[in-house]
Amino acid sequence: VGSALVSLVISKNLDWLRVYAVLQAGVALSGFVSVVTISRTYGISSFLDGLPVVGEEIGRFGFLWMAAVGSLVVLPSMLLLGASFAIAARIVVAGRRAGRDLGMLYAGNTAGAILGASAAGFVLLPTLGSQRSIELLACVNGLIAVALALANRRGRILPTVLGMGVLLGAISVVANLIPGMYERVLLGRFPGTLEWVGEGIESTVNVMRNPESGYLSMYFNGMAQASDDPSGLAFHRLLGHLPMALHPDPQNVLIVGIGGGATAGALARHAPARLDIVELSDIAVVGSGFFRHVNGDVLRRPNVFLKIDDGRNHLLLTDRKYDVVTADVIFPRHAGAAALYSFDYYRRIQRVLAPDGLMAQWLVHDPDYEGNDALRKMITRGFVSVFPYVTLWENAEILIGSNQPIDPFDGDLDRIWEERKLASLMGEVGIRTPATLREKFLLTDAEVRRWAGNGPLMTDDRPYAEYYRSLPIPEK
Repeated sequence: VGSALVSLVISKNLDWLRVYAVLQAGVALSGFVSVVTISRTYGISSFLDGLPVVGEEIGRFGFLWMAAVGSLVVLPSMLLLGASFAIAARIVVAGRRAGRDLGMLYAGNTAGAILGASAAGFVLLPTLGSQRSIELLACVNGLIAVALALANRRGRILPTVLGMGVLLGAISVVANLIPGMYERVLLGRFPGTLEWVGEGIESTVNVMRNPESGYLSMYFNGMAQASDDPSGLAFHRLLGHLPMALHPDPQNVLIVGIGGGATAGALARHAPARLDIVELSDIAVVGSGFFRHVNGDVLRRPNVFLKIDDGRNHLLLTDRKYDVVTADVIFPRHAGAAALYSFDYYRRIQRVLAPDGLMAQWLVHDPDYEGNDALRKMITRGFVSVFPYVTLWENAEILIGSNQPIDPFDGDLDRIWEERKLASLMGEVGIRTPATLREKFLLTDAEVRRWAGNGPLMTDDRPYAEYYRSLPIPEK
């Protein structure tokens, strides 16, 4: 759009170098303004909600305010950059070797796009974070504006003063108004006090403390992931305890994702010979350190091995056979999370299971989503298509898939319970006897398959969960 707008005047005989310098100064200013805008996202949304007509439309369409704020952040700099390229081409074409110079311009632009994307993802964001990266690049644009003004022989004083003024003014605004972009956003979104925020390549993780209860909560990219609230903590632990109690002798164990570490901590309490934790985000590992008091400081245990990697990649490449495999509780409708609920993912897990191995899968419980039942059945259909034997436990929220039949009512469970002294381990989730554990059992293999029924499977190339708004919603 910026290129299209500038095309209306591109044929005029203007001092295009000066115009280009002014545009670069504008890009610098818009970069700093975008940081201010992001930091005040929730203040802007509150303002929009209060407008008579706009507020009503936002109420109808829900995420309209995000589009408005996103436009304020992105649109000005994008318009200026689009116009800048067209003007740079106009400056080059004015020379005697227009063809060669224009080719060099396009080549430089392509190389810059490649270098910029690589540097931002692999250098700037991990080193400086989003805010400082934006500020640094805005400073670069400001310095380019000053350099171009000095290079322009006609009227160099005004552009120089303009460029320096914009640069210094913008830096002053940032230094005084927004000490921390993400801190302000998070405090606007979540109640309580901000204990910590960390920005990684894959995610931004923050830990908040509720001012009333005093409980800590961890959020990944703004989505709730872990808490030390006893009500939620018990289920996270049960997801680890249940498969370990059902397996006769779990020695090699794998969990994909760490979150707050409560599930991994429950697995580790059973003292397997090896517990592998595969976590994609290194910043998530740092965040889990705030929950040492509820995860048993799991990462310091000698039998625990942490690997920073994609969980599916680990499953594809490992030669190890696991007795128990599970994953941290992740909502499948979060972007990218459907890959941990697909038919293809379950096939990879089945490949690494030992002959008597089993897989524990959280069967999503999302009361805020009306299509939750359709999503649950779709996940279950993929699960039962891979594992020969499947049972359903704990309020229909935990699927256990295995290579061998599991009968919680035979004598093996009682024998395992006594041999491994499970009462002392499972007591933290209120399970002190085999009978209490059997109460968690809900559906047999045949009943699970009948409940899931026929229908589409969620696969890697059909991640229906991430398009959850299109899933069927039962009639009321």
